Amino acid sequence: MTKLEMLFVRACKAGDYSDRRTHYTRIESVYRRFYLDDEINRVALISILGDICEKYNLISIMQMLTRLDPNYVFAGDEEYDYIERCYQTLVSTIRLTLSTQFDNLIRPRRFR
Repeated sequence: MTKLEMLFVRACKAGDYSDRRTHYTRIESVYRRFYLDDEINRVALISILGDICEKYNLISIMQMLTRLDPNYVFAGDEEYDYIERCYQTLVSTIRLTLSTQFDNLIRPRRFR
């Protein structure tokens, strides 16, 4: 696991300890620090998080398609944003995966 992947995994696993500081803001902070400081590109974030999910076999293709199906998930919601739903699905997949499934994931000292 590269250090950049580790930062993204830890950002996904961060708790919502404040109204302004959620795991989504931490992910965007890591993206701004190492990629572009300009505007958050959700498609690029989906690509990065998707590579992490694929590398560690966190979600199957059928599970991903089921979670992205608007009829299954929202049952008639007309304001379905595919990119946002894909981003949320990948973040929650990484967030809910046990830390032991990631090779060489370094945890902060206070959690050891």
